[in-house]
Amino acid sequence: SLHQLMLASYQLLLSRYSGQDDLIVGTPHANRGVVEIANTVGYFVNPLAIRTRIDREAGFSDLLAVVRANFLSAIEHGEIPFSELVNDLQVDRSARYAPLFQALYSFQSDEDAHRSIAGFSCRPLALRNASAKFDLSLVVSDGAQLGLSFEYSADLFDPATIEQMASNFVTLLHGLVAEPDRAIGTLPLVDARERERLLHEFN
Repeated sequence: SLHQLMLASYQLLLSRYSGQDDLIVGTPHANRGVVEIANTVGYFVNPLAIRTRIDREAGFSDLLAVVRANFLSAIEHGEIPFSELVNDLQVDRSARYAPLFQALYSFQSDEDAHRSIAGFSCRPLALRNASAKFDLSLVVSDGAQLGLSFEYSADLFDPATIEQMASNFVTLLHGLVAEPDRAIGTLPLVDARERERLLHEFN
């Protein structure tokens, strides 16, 4: 699905930026599988921790298959309360960062945003959020066109860094589409113009 494709792409971006090949990214999951609460208004989201080991020699289709399997496995166990998972794993707790993962990925579709409930018409409202709950979050909106929105901790990143990361992500997505079988560790993060700037203007 597009949801899983963008999650795999985001994990690849984080891997390329960090140099790490073993990543955990959180994603919110609307935990409404229980019939008794299916039509109840309220917040029933349970964050899922999606762990992926990335093989940089593999093609993107291989990474996508791994991420899909990990995603479906996480959903299968999605009713386990997040707090219980943190306690069972005996994760070090700190007020400075979230346990298990510090990067979040969220996918929102137009269908979810304009849902009608028992005769009520619903629509999303744009709210300005002045505080980040995680070090780095990516929200993908699937509407008339694909929208990408980054939310970040201002203690760790400045706006120019995030703008560059967003540009790199778009370049990476273009590379995945153009050469899906190319080794993912060699896909470009900078476009031709930025490469020229880095190699010649800054050198």
